[in-house]
Amino acid sequence: MMLAAFKKACVYFSQELAESCDPDVNMIDDLGDYLADKVISFLDFRQQFTTQIFPTSVDDFIRTVSPAFDHKYLMGFEARCYHFDHIVGSLAPPSSTSSSTPRHDPAPNLSDTFICCLDFESWVADICQAIALYCFETITPGRKHTHRAIPQYDGPSDMEPLPQAGVVDDGGPFKQVTLVGPNLSEAWNRLSFTRDLENMSHQSSTWTPSQPGGLYVYHGTAEHISTPGFILSLAHRPFDGLRGKGQRNQIAPALGRGVGNIPVVWTAFSPLQAFLWAVFRGQVVGHIPARMMQFNSNKPWHYGNKTYEGVLVLQFSPSQPSPPGCSSYTIPTGKEDQWTDIAMSSNNVVATIESTKILWARFTTIHKQAKGSEWPGLVHGFELRASRQSLQHFTKQLWRTVWSGQGIQSLNSCHTQSLAIRYILQPDSPPPPLNDRESSRKAKILTLARWIGSCRRVLMNTITWLVKAFTG
Repeated sequence: MMLAAFKKACVYFSQELAESCDPDVNMIDDLGDYLADKVISFLDFRQQFTTQIFPTSVDDFIRTVSPAFDHKYLMGFEARCYHFDHIVGSLAPPSSTSSSTPRHDPAPNLSDTFICCLDFESWVADICQAIALYCFETITPGRKHTHRAIPQYDGPSDMEPLPQAGVVDDGGPFKQVTLVGPNLSEAWNRLSFTRDLENMSHQSSTWTPSQPGGLYVYHGTAEHISTPGFILSLAHRPFDGLRGKGQRNQIAPALGRGVGNIPVVWTAFSPLQAFLWAVFRGQVVGHIPARMMQFNSNKPWHYGNKTYEGVLVLQFSPSQPSPPGCSSYTIPTGKEDQWTDIAMSSNNVVATIESTKILWARFTTIHKQAKGSEWPGLVHGFELRASRQSLQHFTKQLWRTVWSGQGIQSLNSCHTQSLAIRYILQPDSPPPPLNDRESSRKAKILTLARWIGSCRRVLMNTITWLVKAFTG
């Protein structure tokens, strides 16, 4: 079974990489981990990560990993990024990976902003896991998801009636939220339930999480779409569903080569931001191209005898700046880019039992704490300057938090509700046709406008002729 899945997965990688893999070796149980290790080693050998370890845009990510992946897969990845930007409210047209001309936008697309949040290795690992899952599903009928008609990019399916926007609470651990609108942000704001959640997160421009309070925080995820066991952990009470994930990010750096990263959980104060992040992970990273571009993030999933659709947004109600018994630190406003520069540069930390203390000491120039201080359970940070340019089109709340250690346990204990959110893209109805009187009136206005325009052109031509006659 592993060999069949491996052979199927090879079509998504470059021929050079595929030929470097030996399907006869004793591969580890998880095909996704095996593929990720091969890709990272392949790119590292080709010195693709010598200048930077974080992508700066979707284009940069594709160029960097292109030696390891099949060209058609990368074209599909770029297309999914473009579609994602389109359904959230596109800011810029797509750019071709074959073009050497960089894209200059007044603000980055949201896909460009999100791709910068993790390092190359983390994205490669997620992509390889998605490819492995897809290959196992196609060769193992018992593991396939139960597919049924879901909305497409070009509009809703005719096979079933269009769901209405709203919230369904069946008394279980999940609420089903349905968004309907021309794009995701508009659909979010049209439903009072989600709009009110977002409005509750808005604070004054001078607010920081260091101020005492009790704002909700949110974690968006699409992991349940590819990991059915994750659903069971989210349904358990008392809630203990979130576990730290060691992905290098803009706040928590790597422990060291061969050791891994600090296991963390991300939350946002904006529920809309958490939702869009989950859609990006599910639709762009977790979706393997098929013949039809479907909303992968709307895949049906099951808990017991109930069916839900969509990504998950988990709501928590901790106190700020931190829950009781947890330490926290708020990165000073204006220092967030400097903090991230340090996080990105710490690539060769020596692995010892005090690695997290050594890592925290790297940020001493910012936090000014004594030597030997431990990495806190919560680190609050404002979005980077470049990220704010795109996110401010969707939310006014731009603070986020990284939870680790005891902080994750405290976060789980503050769980309040789990929202399964699906979305239906439905263009707004065209304006109703004009009646005879309105049509006649509109025609007269248009005729008058044309006459005024004609007179203006005659006048300008006359003035031009007179000027030439007297100056000639």
